[in-house]
Amino acid sequence: MVNALKQGNVQVLESLLVNMGEYPELNQTFVSNRNHDWLPRIEQALQEKEPVFIVVEGRCISWEWRAWSQL
Repeated sequence: MVNALKQGNVQVLESLLVNMGEYPELNQTFVSNRNHDWLPRIEQALQEKEPVFIVVEGRCISWEWRAWSQL
């Protein structure tokens, strides 16, 4: 994965992400923890008076609805 990131190998990264459910520890680190870490920033942005545009990956919504529903 590290080599794929360094080389910008999108095909390898996509393959790893598609199969992330087979690797619970990686999924926890790269998806769940990442999403959880973004929650305070999103909450803060939503409190601002300026418009906010948030883009998420569809898989995040379906796999991580618990985290997003905390908003």
